[in-house]
Amino acid sequence: MSLFIGEVAVGVNTNTSNGNNLALTVDGRLRLINGNSTDITLGGFKAVSEVQLWVIQGSKDNKTYLGSYKTDSDGALVTSVQIPSGLGSGNADLVLSGKKIDGTDLVVGLPVSLEMIGSSGGFTDSLLAGFLFAIGAMFIFLVLRKKRFNSEIE
Repeated sequence: MSLFIGEVAVGVNTNTSNGNNLALTVDGRLRLINGNSTDITLGGFKAVSEVQLWVIQGSKDNKTYLGSYKTDSDGALVTSVQIPSGLGSGNADLVLSGKKIDGTDLVVGLPVSLEMIGSSGGFTDSLLAGFLFAIGAMFIFLVLRKKRFNSEIE
């Protein structure tokens, strides 16, 4: 997603862990996956200046600092930012703060949706399914055995 504010350009590219691009949410928010990296491309900032990145959830008191980055001699920045894994899920803002070419402050907030994705190699799920199948088979065996035993007694 690219956003242009006057002479400033902000680009954010979110990917899954295997490199696939993520679509926006239904309400137009960028999707950030806890623990994954996000590519940030900035332009139009003051040359060789600091740009700070934050994730703000709910109130301004609940913010996570993602780092401070320096723009190059053209006022551009291309970097990959690691999204912390403990942020949880829900709506938030990705906030960039820096200086425009003329030296005035610029703060940009992008609406994002924080998402947690659990991953498993499948072994645990397969083991659980096999265990449940074995319990079901044992239950059926015991019911049929009891029926046969009752019919032999009569």
